[in-house]
Amino acid sequence: MTIPSRDDSYVVIDRNGIVENKHLVHAVVVDSTGQLLLSLGDPSRITLLRSAAKPAQALAVVETGALEQFGFDDVDLALMCASHSSEERHVARAQQMLAKSQHVEDQLRCGGHPSINLAIAREWIKRGFEPTGVYNNCSGKHAGMLAGAKAIAATSDDYHLLTHPIQTRVRQVVEELAGLDEQDVRWGLDGCNMPAPALPLFHLAKIYASFAQASDALASDNSTAKRVQHMGRIFNAMSRNPEMVGGVGRFDTLLMRAFNGAIIGKVGADGCYGIGLRASKRTESLGAVGAIGIAVKIEDGNLDILYAAVAEILEQLKPISSVVNAILAMSSYSGTCNCGSITVTLNAAPSATLACHCSNCRRSGGPFSINYLLEEKDFTVSDPKSSAKQYLDSNTASKASVTRTFCQTCGSPLFSQPEKLPGKYFVKASLFDEIPSARSDIFLERKIHWEGDVEVSA
Repeated sequence: MTIPSRDDSYVVIDRNGIVENKHLVHAVVVDSTGQLLLSLGDPSRITLLRSAAKPAQALAVVETGALEQFGFDDVDLALMCASHSSEERHVARAQQMLAKSQHVEDQLRCGGHPSINLAIAREWIKRGFEPTGVYNNCSGKHAGMLAGAKAIAATSDDYHLLTHPIQTRVRQVVEELAGLDEQDVRWGLDGCNMPAPALPLFHLAKIYASFAQASDALASDNSTAKRVQHMGRIFNAMSRNPEMVGGVGRFDTLLMRAFNGAIIGKVGADGCYGIGLRASKRTESLGAVGAIGIAVKIEDGNLDILYAAVAEILEQLKPISSVVNAILAMSSYSGTCNCGSITVTLNAAPSATLACHCSNCRRSGGPFSINYLLEEKDFTVSDPKSSAKQYLDSNTASKASVTRTFCQTCGSPLFSQPEKLPGKYFVKASLFDEIPSARSDIFLERKIHWEGDVEVSA
């Protein structure tokens, strides 16, 4: 695969030098002043922002005072900007948002659809489950719009229509952030039944640069203007809660994790992407004044090509040493217990991989057991049949209690939580097909020295 240059704005896929596909790329990089730093293809291409508009749409809701009125926190705000995967945490949070603003699911106008996460979608099919509106990847945005409508004393029945007062506010916010007149922004209908703006790609980059610049301003001066405070809060909510913006294994989530709070990235359907990157010495070296914004559109709407192009553009800008490697390091993978009732998914790279030789680990089927050391937020458990069971183990090598979790159907050990390490978990690597080499051994004094050659797997 070759990635576009200034003279060749295509991603080209070839096999042994034979060109198989060419995907036209439009991309724009601007700084906080609107200075054009780089462009590919047509920077003026009229582009439907789709879900890449969500931070701007969320700003319109924030400016109604709905967050304060209904007690929404930054996790709620992140979900308002999300195209989530319908994971349990996403659905639960959307339901909580509706409850906080005293709405019910039937008031959502987005409808249900299969999960973006194929594993979840397959599980729904097996169960014969029909998703409703709260499972829609845009349910956070819709819950936010309902709250915003209520905060301005508008009706909730038609909150999704372009003529509704809350959508009037959205239109004004988009026009102001983009620096465009009303006639220069067109509106289409998004897949979730909400209006979506269409505008020149350059102005999408400008919008995202302004969100990143607001985060920088908020970090240096809390007396900034109200809108700047709100925009900085949206940036921080997304960048600090990336798992709520996308989900396990999603590009948006992995990208924001890789940059550790310095970036927001949001996909829009059919090949649109917006990025806001906070100012740094590296952005200064590019000639940027303040933060930068990046907007990308793939002409044929291919999402795989979109993600490749976004990663390569960032790789060439080099805001960090290796963008692609950093994103890959954030990749997640899933494993199951022996009977398949429970799925454990790692959302981040383990802080350590340990070969444990304690008696408990040996009794799980080998001379030692490989464990991943993780924080609670770094892994998720799907247990639709409620098969997981816990017990408190006081007979441990460390002399401290450990809470152990296992599958009561097949007996597979899942993870343990030591009393001495609050917030830390040891997740069994044997749940996963891919097992990295252990970097450290623990409880070596209890290691069994086997006679003869024994082939083992952890």
